[in-house]
This record gives sequence, structure tokens and C-alpha cells, in this order.
Amino acid sequence: MCGTPEYLSPELVLSKGHNKSVDYWALGCLIYELLVGTTPFQDQQQPKIFEKIIHCDKHLHFPEDFDVDARDLIKRLLTPNPALRLGALAGATQDVMDHSWYRAASFNWEHLMQKRLVAPYVPPINDPLDTSNFDPYPEDDRVTPYRGPAEHFEGFDS
Repeated sequence: MCGTPEYLSPELVLSKGHNKSVDYWALGCLIYELLVGTTPFQDQQQPKIFEKIIHCDKHLHFPEDFDVDARDLIKRLLTPNPALRLGALAGATQDVMDHSWYRAASFNWEHLMQKRLVAPYVPPINDPLDTSNFDPYPEDDRVTPYRGPAEHFEGFDS
């Protein structure tokens, strides 16, 4: 399995096979995280994350003052049944693009496709290597040397 556990859809967690609707699930998780600051099924233990995803109907919670349109969009993207998930219905991606949350924000899909959309916030950057906008993170530049049989590496001196 590859991916961020908190963004996996129920069908991926349960190994039931999947289609493009897993991407709409992940979009729902991303929008939730961008608006709330945490992922919808966050937990310190991975098995608990998976349990929350599988039983998302009882684990998906929103702040009290959460935008009604955003709540509707996220709930429809985080529908457990992939066949009923927004984006996987007859209108496909257009259903997502036409959702009232995007309309209320006057989101311009044409500008996005033309790469003319203006970012709502551009952090100050001093140079290409400026990391001042990131939280401190301990560096882990230790590389564990490979200790396998040397015969697999002809001409390699260990």
C-alpha cells in the first residue's frame, strides 16, 4: 500500500478494489484538512485511523460554525459507498465543479485551467532555499549502510 493513511477511502482500507472515486474521497479529506487544520479521521494509531475511515458516518465531525456548503461538499465526497460518492455519479467531475461551495466562492475554473488563478495567500519567500515558512523538523540524514552479500555488486568495494 502506498499513500497517506488518513486519505485512504474505505474501499482501499478494506482491499475491495477501487476506481477513480478514491480520488474524490481524497479531495474531501484535503478540503476538510485545509478548512479545519486536521484530517477528518486523524489518530495517533494507524489501525484507529482505518477504523474511523470504515465507520466514517459516525466519526466525521465538523466544527459548530462550519460553512454549510463546505460541509455538504465534504460529506458528499466522503460518502462511504464509492458508487454514490460525488464525482462518481452521472455528472462525474462536473458535479464537483458545479457544487454550491465553489459557486458561493465565485471560483473560476477557467482561470484555474489557464493557470491564471491568483492565490489567496502568497507567503513571503526570501530565496529559493528559504524554509522560514515551514515548521522546524529534525533532520534525519543518517543512511543505514546496506550489509547484504557483496557478490551482488561486482566491482563494488564495501
